[in-house]
Amino acid sequence: GAASAASNSVTPIAVPDAPTGVSATAGNASAAVSWTAPSDEGSPITGYTVTSDLGQTCTTSTTSCTVSGLTNGTAYTFTVTATNADGTGLASAASTAVTPSTVPDAPTGVSATAGAGSATVSWTAADDEGSPVTSYTVTSSHGQTCTTSTTSCSVTGLTNGTAYTFTVTATNGNGTGAASAASNSVTPSMAPDAPTGASATAGNSSASVSWTAADDEGSAITSSHGQTCTTGTTSCTVTGLRGGTAYTFTVTATNADGTSAASSPSNSVVPSSNTATITSASSKTIAAHKKLKFTVTTGGTPKATVTASGLAAWMKFTPGIRSKAGTAVLGGTSPSTGGVYTVTIHANNGTGPDTTQVFTVHVLAITSSASTSFTKGTPGSFTVRTAGAAPGVALTATVPTKLAGLTFHDNGDGTATLSGTPAPTATTGTITITARSGSVSVTQKLAVTIS
Repeated sequence: GAASAASNSVTPIAVPDAPTGVSATAGNASAAVSWTAPSDEGSPITGYTVTSDLGQTCTTSTTSCTVSGLTNGTAYTFTVTATNADGTGLASAASTAVTPSTVPDAPTGVSATAGAGSATVSWTAADDEGSPVTSYTVTSSHGQTCTTSTTSCSVTGLTNGTAYTFTVTATNGNGTGAASAASNSVTPSMAPDAPTGASATAGNSSASVSWTAADDEGSAITSSHGQTCTTGTTSCTVTGLRGGTAYTFTVTATNADGTSAASSPSNSVVPSSNTATITSASSKTIAAHKKLKFTVTTGGTPKATVTASGLAAWMKFTPGIRSKAGTAVLGGTSPSTGGVYTVTIHANNGTGPDTTQVFTVHVLAITSSASTSFTKGTPGSFTVRTAGAAPGVALTATVPTKLAGLTFHDNGDGTATLSGTPAPTATTGTITITARSGSVSVTQKLAVTIS
């Protein structure tokens, strides 16, 4: 009986013991967990389950498993249970805490401000993805860089007048993240260099100064120099100088960033005090097909020689009329078509450049047709036009009673309108139209037929 009992003995089984030596290593939104297999308590272990303290799990039949779906920057601990045919054993002791992480996100909101040969770049801090950002690197579109632990940095060594954009990367213990979107484009600049080669030529109470353009350092230049002259080119005439006094001139250049140092002084020049002036009027109005006679007079000593350019074909210019120096007469018979004519008068007393004046001749004429027709009992209109008048020309006319129904209206712009509804009777009549500008007037007889 005893031998029979011994041959029927069995091995007791139970759920496995708890795994031991649980350890975890952080990854990107994950953790790799490993452990030591426990005693299976008589039945082979069929699987293990890893559980985080925030509920994420993984299962395996080996002694390691990667738990995914974790949040970077959040600390986790892990426990492990073993399962055999009899069930699942107790959980292990928790692992030490680990914090998943990866390289930082790209910084956002990158903005650049230009400086002198530099640019200041700022941005919004990147999400560190679980591991503190240790540095940022700014890279220009032409390769210049700067590195900082803050959220702004000055990139130096840039070329003034060249456009740049900038990207930023963030670095943490896991490495360097992707680059940000490019910043706005900026162009570094600075105040201009000093102009060079200033040179002066004396005139009548004036001096003409020229120079070599300054390096504008990326901005448009406005050059100014010496006494009272400012220009956007590389030459300028300084007026109001004292004749017989020696002058030198310096030139500075200005752009949006400031004003340069002054150039070296120009050569010394002594302006003349004899300046010719043109003392006669600058315009005259005459009637069409009338004789023009206008005397040009000048001032200053010695007496100037007077010439003219831009004369119309009908004009005649006679200098020194009756041997009187410093004068000239502009004459000729004006055209019947009227118009506005300009002549440039030149006066030169032999000591400097010409003094010039644009002289305008207004030739007043009525240029519209001298006849028109209306249909009896039907509304109609006719426009009277003029040419050559100075501003303020007035048009007047009296409509005879036989042309009842028609009225004459000055439009105030050198035209007038004859309009209305004539009586239902055929007739003819004449209207005398007068165009007046100041003391000058012309007339036209307008034949009107109503049929």
